[in-house]
Amino acid sequence: MPRLQLLGMPSPTMAGLGHVRFGQKPLVLLARLLVEPRAVSREAMMAFLWPEASEARARGSLRQALHVVREITGPGCLTADRQSISLLNPLVTDLLEFLSAIRHGDWRQAALTYGGPLLDGVALKDATDAEQWLVLERRRLSRLFETAATALLEAREPGSDGMTRLVIARRLRDVAPRSVRSWRFLLEALAEPHASDDLCFERAALGARIDTGQIDDPQAAAVLLEGGPLTRTTDRAPRINADDAGDDRAAALHGGEREIAWP
Repeated sequence: MPRLQLLGMPSPTMAGLGHVRFGQKPLVLLARLLVEPRAVSREAMMAFLWPEASEARARGSLRQALHVVREITGPGCLTADRQSISLLNPLVTDLLEFLSAIRHGDWRQAALTYGGPLLDGVALKDATDAEQWLVLERRRLSRLFETAATALLEAREPGSDGMTRLVIARRLRDVAPRSVRSWRFLLEALAEPHASDDLCFERAALGARIDTGQIDDPQAAAVLLEGGPLTRTTDRAPRINADDAGDDRAAALHGGEREIAWP
């Protein structure tokens, strides 16, 4: 079973599935099945993905989408009867790996696994509910990433890999570009010898954000830009709550119960 990558920009084909090409709606169908705690009714999925289509056309489109999902997941993973659809067997996906790492408080693994917004670039303008679901899921997952990355970068573990910190700090800045905290992490990582070439560029980018009002705390950002100690910021440290972390769906699809570790 190949590892399916759903976080970030999906490619036309997935690794190990070069013969399978798929549209946007089968991907959204798969993503929703991965995070739904229970089976989804066929009628609900039809209304979710094809709200404007006739019942006959929506049923046909759903059958085609389920065929593509079966090609992606392999035999025995998807179950669908006349009433409902669900995933049964464990799948290897970056989405479930990310959620599992969050549940265990493994901030490093979570931060490195998060490759970007869920199905980045996918837009379903003819399916309002599905599009709204994607927006909310992307927001939830980005909050989880922000929490994990912040906890990891604040810890400053001795001997931690500087390049790894830089990768995570850049990703955090991209997720929370208005946060002074995320810029502090990035500038600190860039101040290390291995990354000094980019420091001037990023300092200029922060200065431009201050000038154009695209930062949450301009005064704290100005102090940071001048190289002074950052003693005050209006940033709130992100926190994980049970709603964001989800239920036991990720654990079950990875095979077995998981202990949830909260920060």
